[in-house]
Formats: sequence, C-alpha cells, structure tokens
Amino acid sequence: MLLYSTMLDVNDTLTKEKFIQLLIKWNQESQYEENVIPGLVRDGQMNVRYGDDQHWLEIEEYRNGNTVAIRYQKVEENDRIWSSDYVMNFAAGKMHIQLDRSFTGDANDLDQEFSTPHFLTFLIEEGHMQADGDLPVAREPIYIDKNNSKLLAKVIKGESFYQLPVVYVSKTKRGQYPVDVNLLASKLKGVAHVLVQESPSYDEASKELNEHYGAVGVYYPNKAVQPKCFWYKDTAAQRKNMLESVIYAVMTYCNSQQVDGAYTWDGVLNAISRDRLESQREEREQAETEKEQVYSEFDDELKTRVCIASLVRWTSGRFWSWGMRRTSIQARSRSWCCQYWLMSWTVGLLSQAEEAMFFQT
Repeated sequence: MLLYSTMLDVNDTLTKEKFIQLLIKWNQESQYEENVIPGLVRDGQMNVRYGDDQHWLEIEEYRNGNTVAIRYQKVEENDRIWSSDYVMNFAAGKMHIQLDRSFTGDANDLDQEFSTPHFLTFLIEEGHMQADGDLPVAREPIYIDKNNSKLLAKVIKGESFYQLPVVYVSKTKRGQYPVDVNLLASKLKGVAHVLVQESPSYDEASKELNEHYGAVGVYYPNKAVQPKCFWYKDTAAQRKNMLESVIYAVMTYCNSQQVDGAYTWDGVLNAISRDRLESQREEREQAETEKEQVYSEFDDELKTRVCIASLVRWTSGRFWSWGMRRTSIQARSRSWCCQYWLMSWTVGLLSQAEEAMFFQT
C-alpha cells in the first residue's frame, strides 16, 4: 500500500556520496532503536546490501542513467513490512521518495498511522532542496500578510504554477488556527506548501477571494482538479478530523500521480539487468564474429597449403617420371623440383615418406 510519494527538484550540492551518507546518517541516528541497522559502516561500495533478511538497506547504482537508488526495508514482529525508496537522478537533478507498507497473511495490526520520511528534514536543513518556483520546500508554514498577499491571490485565481499542492489555512473569528499549522506543515513536508494567515484584518478584506473564518483550502498543480475547501467547526473532534482530512486530500493527489519507471526501485533494477543482458549479448556476438574470422582465416590457409602440396606432388612426379638423361636438363629439373619440395616441406604438408625421399635426393 502506497503511503507517501513525491518528486522533488534537488540542487547540485547533493553528490552521490553525500546522498548515500545522508541516508546512512538518517538510519543510524534514528530516534527509534529498532530502525537502526547494526554495524552499518559505509565502505565506498556501490551495489551493496547491509543488514539481514528482515531488516536491510540496499544501494544500487545505475551508471548509464547516472542514478542511485536506495531501498530501506524492515519486517516488524506483527508482520508489517515497511519499505522506503529513494531514487536520485543526478543528470536531471530530481529525486523520487516513496514510502510503502504491506502485510503478510499473518499480520494482526492493520492501522493506517505513519510518519513522513524524516530523511526530508536532512535534505531541507542542509540546503539541498531546489525551490518550487518562488516557494521554498520547507517543513514550516509560510505566513501570509499584506506584504505577500499577492502570492496567495495568484494561487487562488489559478495564476501560479507549482510542482506541489498549496494548502491555505485561515484564522477563525477568534484569531486562532483551526489546526496545528506547524504539525500540518511537518506532516506535509515534501508534498505540499502550507500557507497560513497571519493578519486577521487581511482575511476580512479579502474573504470574498479565499477561505476565511477558519476554513482550509487545498489547491492542486493540475488546474483540472478542483480545489477542496474544508469548513471550520469549533469542536475538538472537528479540529482533529480537519487535520486528517487535509492531509488525506493532499496525499491522495500525490500518491495518484504517475511516476516514470526510471525513478522507481524496480525500474532501476530492471534497467541494470537490461543493460547487463545487452552487454552479455554484445560480448557473445563479438566472440562469434571473432570465431568466424579465425575459421575463415584458417580455411583460407588450409586451402593454400593443399594447393601448394598438390602442385608440388604433380610437378615432382612429372619430372622424375620423364627419366631425363641429359645433365643440363636433369640439373634444371632437380633444381625446380627441389624448390617445390622445399616449399611444401616448409608449410608442413610432406608425409614422412616424401620428406625422407626429399632429403635423400
């Protein structure tokens, strides 16, 4: 079950080694001891796995795609399986982060609670995140007042274009927020921008344009998707329900977005396997070509030797059968014959009997 999915732009301060080191840091410094993989020490290797079958972190590098993919997986005692994938394409400067949870047939705890990946906090704090237009990717809310009200107006009118959804939280008539805006921003880090009203007077002056009196609006990047509005009711149960409803509306949109296979764990593994098979096929074809070339050269050489041997045998037979008696003619014939026999002996086509006869003469 997909719980969290986001595609983010990352600046060039994040190198491959820094990316890997940050993920190892995220694991080793986890506040939950059961999430830490014992003895995880980076030794510079790529395409390596740390941990055991129940709890592991694996690094795969796809060099042809300038991509590094990392998966962290843990099987809990209640048979829940947590998987988080981090795929970074360094050529495009884009990272896809995905959190998934599945259950075995014996799972006895199917609650839906989860936290957004804390790894995003490291990326944000160390300045590796690229801004989404004029809005930073942050884990804190952005306060709206008269000085930056045009930013909100463009969002509401559909004149702004962001990669992530925008959530706007207005104040109640009592000047309070209907939800914990800091918790909301933290829960939605990496998947949405959270804008909150700072001045009550601004809300009164522009309430005909935007949510007001404690209402919360969700505006999506795809203009074909209608914005959602959550109206405020002054009850404790309603405030909790509003927080969960807003988070659900954002997550549902983000998790429904199609992701290029090049930015998924399975897609990277498939690309690596495909390239390996292609490389093996090219090596086999090269070996076959070289083998055919060797056979062809050997065949040509063999034919040449056979022709020379046949010519030598035919010529020598004719000369010796004529029974020449004249010294001059016999001397010339012996000289010619010796040349042919010597040539045949050189290329190794004389039989032992022929070789003995040659040296006796």
